[in-house]
Amino acid sequence: MTTADDRANSGQLDDPLDQLFVTGEVFDRQLVADILSPYIRIYVEGGGVKIVFTQNAKLLGVREKLLAYLLAIKAVSLKDEGSPDSATPGDIEKETGLVGGTIRPILRRLLDEHLVTNIESGRYTIPAYALETIGQILKERLDKA
Repeated sequence: MTTADDRANSGQLDDPLDQLFVTGEVFDRQLVADILSPYIRIYVEGGGVKIVFTQNAKLLGVREKLLAYLLAIKAVSLKDEGSPDSATPGDIEKETGLVGGTIRPILRRLLDEHLVTNIESGRYTIPAYALETIGQILKERLDKA
């Protein structure tokens, strides 16, 4: 199947349907930044990074905090290809202070909603196709405040 990427590279975009097809995981970096900026800061320190929730994150429930944190992990991996783009529930608990017994059931629900994927040995990540939905979920929370 020919995709929009293939046709763009060959200089032809004749079929209007081509704009619907995406090859690979394409993340809109501006959208990621816009979604996260009210809730997350990423500090570079000692060769690593520290993801920190802002004051606005107090408006978020655990579900939304999980989405924001996993999206921040994805943002770090987009800036540094050597960084993982996923986290385990244990990683999330350690870094965010959220309780593991709360994290796991919510991650399962997020999997059912197709907002996260389980890529390997219990590691969770944000798929590109969920980005706009996650943005809406987090924006609605901020708008309600």
